[in-house]
Amino acid sequence: MLTLMLIVGAIIVCGVVYALVKGADARITLIGSGILMAAIGGVPMAALDAFAKSMTNSGLIQAVCSVMGFALAVRFTECDKHLINAMASVISRVRFFLIPGVVICTYLVNIALPSAAGTAAAAGAIFIPLLMAAGVGPALAAAAVKCGTYGSMLNPGLAHNPFVAKIAGVDVMNVIGFHYKANLASLVVATICITVIAHVLKEDKGHVPEHLQVDKNFKVNYLYALMPVVPIVILLLGSTKIVPLFKMGVPQAMIIGALLTLVVTRTKPKALCDAFFEGMGKAYGSIIGIIISAGVFVAGLTSIGLVK
Repeated sequence: MLTLMLIVGAIIVCGVVYALVKGADARITLIGSGILMAAIGGVPMAALDAFAKSMTNSGLIQAVCSVMGFALAVRFTECDKHLINAMASVISRVRFFLIPGVVICTYLVNIALPSAAGTAAAAGAIFIPLLMAAGVGPALAAAAVKCGTYGSMLNPGLAHNPFVAKIAGVDVMNVIGFHYKANLASLVVATICITVIAHVLKEDKGHVPEHLQVDKNFKVNYLYALMPVVPIVILLLGSTKIVPLFKMGVPQAMIIGALLTLVVTRTKPKALCDAFFEGMGKAYGSIIGIIISAGVFVAGLTSIGLVK
């Protein structure tokens, strides 16, 4: 009987992988398969108990929701545009630094805005036309932006970091402190590889035209540009004990960042507050929702005996 359950479980897992590859909704697929496996394992409530337990995972909810709330507040005030345009204006003046500059700048943006898709959309809209105007092909330009979208590994709000921290029983900044060297090494390797490929393909020799498709009418406010990175700087300075006063939790740092953004941009408090809480809700639905669904799936795997 146990062997039969394991075979059925393996078939279900293969079906889940196939469905995800084909673009099926991850949450529906994981929850449905988890409940099915738990039912086959004779403990149908195990999957539902896992769902309920994951709903109130304080460490995940606090970190992820507060970070995404701040990210949406930054986007609402257009501070992210000021940050990206400030970077673009600098790297466009240094020809040899154009391609590695895009990789590094996207990486820095992704640290502040932990969504890879959001960073690719925001940074890509400026950096890709910038590279293409300089003679870089669209595929390589897109690759340069893509290589920068793992900067979020240094953001405590990225779902993986608090999730691993909870499993390990440590603080989220301890997790980042452990893997940041490997993450930075990956950045160096990616930057070198993209630059070498561009040189081999002779896509780094193009003439930079006067108009680089960067919005010349966009006036960068450098104080605005600093706002997206304020909470990350606070957390890093606090966790490394360089400034002991800054030792605080992720939500506290994000609230401080949001308040400073409010003061600097002079946005209406209600509008910024609405954007912040909208981001928190979006984070729960899209990011926490995936983690909850994964918890149900793991409960199903455990119930049917596959984990053991």
